[in-house]
Amino acid sequence: MDKTNYKNKNVKQVSIGSIIILLIFTLVFGFLTFISYLALQATKESIFTLFVGVIGLLFIMSLAFTLSSLSGFLKAKSTILKNTHEIKNSNPYIYYRQLPNPYGVGVASLLMDSTLENEKDIVAIILDLCAKGYLNLRKNINGNYTISILKPISDDLLSNEKYVIECIINNKLTEFNYQEWFEYCMEDGVNAGLFTKKDLTNQHTQINNTMEPKIEKIKKAHKIVSLIISIVITIFFLILNITKYELSNIAFQSICVFAIGYIVFYIILYIPLRVIGSIIVGTIVTSQIGASEMYQSQISKYLEPTAKGKEELQKLYSFKAFINDFGLFASKNPEEIVLWDFYLSYAQIFGLTDKILSTGYDKIIKNGSFEIDNLDEISFDKIDINTK
Repeated sequence: MDKTNYKNKNVKQVSIGSIIILLIFTLVFGFLTFISYLALQATKESIFTLFVGVIGLLFIMSLAFTLSSLSGFLKAKSTILKNTHEIKNSNPYIYYRQLPNPYGVGVASLLMDSTLENEKDIVAIILDLCAKGYLNLRKNINGNYTISILKPISDDLLSNEKYVIECIINNKLTEFNYQEWFEYCMEDGVNAGLFTKKDLTNQHTQINNTMEPKIEKIKKAHKIVSLIISIVITIFFLILNITKYELSNIAFQSICVFAIGYIVFYIILYIPLRVIGSIIVGTIVTSQIGASEMYQSQISKYLEPTAKGKEELQKLYSFKAFINDFGLFASKNPEEIVLWDFYLSYAQIFGLTDKILSTGYDKIIKNGSFEIDNLDEISFDKIDINTK
C-alpha cells in the first residue's frame, strides 16, 4: 500500500538504493583489481602495475563510500529504534481502554511512525468522522457504500478533518491529495504540541569546510619534509667535505646541494605526499559527507515527538495493546466495552482490523455511525456521496 512519509525538505534525500549502487561499483572495481593483479603476476608488464594502482584506488574509494553510507544508515535506524524502545519501556500503562486522545486518527497515525498509509488511513478517518456524528456510512443496494453528510463543518474539527470532509462534500475523494492531507495532519500535530519538525542543517557542508585546511596541512608537510631532507643531506655533505675544500667553496657547494636537494625531493615527494595525501583526505571527507547525508536522510523521515507527544504515544501503544486483546476483554467483560464505533477507526490505523472484527461483535461494524460488511471492500471508486 502506498504511503506518504514525512521528509524534511531542507535535507537531501538519499535512499538505500545509493548504497546498493556503491556496492555494485565496489564489487566491479574489486574484480578488476584482482584480474589486473593476476595479469601483473603473469606478465610483469609495468602497464598492469599502473592499472592495478588506479583500479585499486577506485576500489578503496568505493569501499570507503559504501561502508560510510551504510554506517550512516544503520546509525539512523539505531537512533530511531532506541528512541521508540525508550518510549515503550517507560510506558506507565499496560492497557489504555478509553480513546487515547482528542487529536483524531490522522494525527495519531502520524505520531506513531511519521507515516500515513494513504487510502487505509483515509478510510480510518472516515470511520472516525462517522463516530463523531459528521458522516454516516452505509452499504447500499448496489453493493457500494454511501457516505451521507449529517452536519456541516465546525470549528471543533482539526484542519485535516475539515480537508477530508471538504473533499467528500465536493465529491473529490478519487482525486484526494495525500501529500496535502499529510501536511494538514502534521500542522495539527505541531499546533497540538505533539511533535516538532527537525531543524537539521546539512552537516556535510561543515565537514566539507574541513577539507581545505587539511589539504593546506599536506602542502605544508610536503614543503617541510623536502626541507628537512635537504638540510640533512647538506649537513652530511658538509661533514664529509669540510676538510677538503676552502670555506668559500664549501659554502657555495653546500648551498647548491641544499637547493638541488630541495627541488629534487620536492618533485619526488609530490605524488606520494600531495597527490596521494589529497586523495586520502578527499576520500575520508567525502565518506564523512556520505555518512552524514545518509544519516540525515533517514532520520529526517521521522518527526521528533515532544514530551507531550511521547506521553500521548505511550497511550496509543497501550490502546493498541488493548485493541489487540480486544476479544479477551469483550468476551469476559462485555459491559465494560464502550465507544464501539470509535474502536474500528483506531484498529484500522493499528493494522488490527481483521483481529477486532474476528471477535464477532456486530456492534463494531453495525451501529449508529456506520454499517459495513468488510472494510476491504471500501475504496474511493466504490463510495457514493449523498449531499442531501
